Amino acid sequence: MIRRLLLLNGVAVMGVILFHAAGWGFTAQLFWADRYSAVPAEQIGTFPYYVLRLIEQLIVFSIPAFLFVSGFFIAFATGRAHKTISWKVVGSRTRDLIIPYTLWTIGYWGLFLLEARFLDGRSYPLTEYVQMYLTGETDPAYYYVPLLIQFYLLSPFLVLWAKARPVSLLVVTGLIQLAVQGQYYPSLLGVDLAYTDVLPKWLFVTRIFWFSLGVVAGFHVKSFQEHLVRYRRGLALTALALIPLGMIEWEIMQSISGELWLQHRETLLDSLYALAVIFAFLGYYQTKLRYARTLDDLGSKSFGIYLVHTMAMTYVARIIAVRFPAVLAYQLLFLLVMIVVGLAAPLVLMALVNRTPLRPYYKYIFG
Repeated sequence: MIRRLLLLNGVAVMGVILFHAAGWGFTAQLFWADRYSAVPAEQIGTFPYYVLRLIEQLIVFSIPAFLFVSGFFIAFATGRAHKTISWKVVGSRTRDLIIPYTLWTIGYWGLFLLEARFLDGRSYPLTEYVQMYLTGETDPAYYYVPLLIQFYLLSPFLVLWAKARPVSLLVVTGLIQLAVQGQYYPSLLGVDLAYTDVLPKWLFVTRIFWFSLGVVAGFHVKSFQEHLVRYRRGLALTALALIPLGMIEWEIMQSISGELWLQHRETLLDSLYALAVIFAFLGYYQTKLRYARTLDDLGSKSFGIYLVHTMAMTYVARIIAVRFPAVLAYQLLFLLVMIVVGLAAPLVLMALVNRTPLRPYYKYIFG
């Protein structure tokens, strides 16, 4: 099961790269279309549009998978003999996130300052830098780090709860997450109600169920595994069925909203899909995967890849938009470029650091 979880991390990090690459594809279709003389609205409903939507739907399980695996390993680190996880372990895991996150955030800020100085970019007051650091707003993907740190800080309490009343923990956290996701619908559909302010993604309540589920699974590995094996075929079929349903749900919401574009948030169907994918993947734990060694390697480097890939994608995409705008008209080609950049840039950088005097600091740079 442990090996399968590492493979799941590898699959999830590839999913994140695909998700953000698809996001750049949509940017080329809908917001940079004037650079190659196309009309944005005419591209909705085209073949490239649905390819991007399919990718977005397929990999929506990625962040839930990361959190599930993190919760599982918190249970593993606690062990059965201890009442709860020690603050020493919590501190160690938190430090392993904070140091690389801080370094890459400062790197981003350096680029912001250069843009403000030479490219008429926006400058930020000190208070905004503090807010960006605490919430992960420096980069759209960085919210995940403050989110995971919150779960680590909550883990002594969650472990106690998981050991004493696991069903209660899952029910309560599941209801919390359902309530949070339920508020997305009025907001996404443009309904102006007082209670529809969408909670930020970096706040722990938005995904608390996934981490809690991982903790509970980590304390009941044998029974958890037996149930997944028994129902794995049904779980796999459920996941497949939810792919088109999830796409249809989002298209309906997009149409009703009247907006050209809605920022993606996980819906209730997305959560059911993520649950089915994670469980089915673990249920087939004895099935050998092609490229398992590669996925295993990606899983072990997932945090570093996560921190680096969006920066590489952002600046390469901007260079293409300015210097080679004709490429944007071919969104599937642009998608491929973004996938290659998002995967190759962090892996090449990691390999270079491993071969230089910076090697002793690898852990602090990439986690």
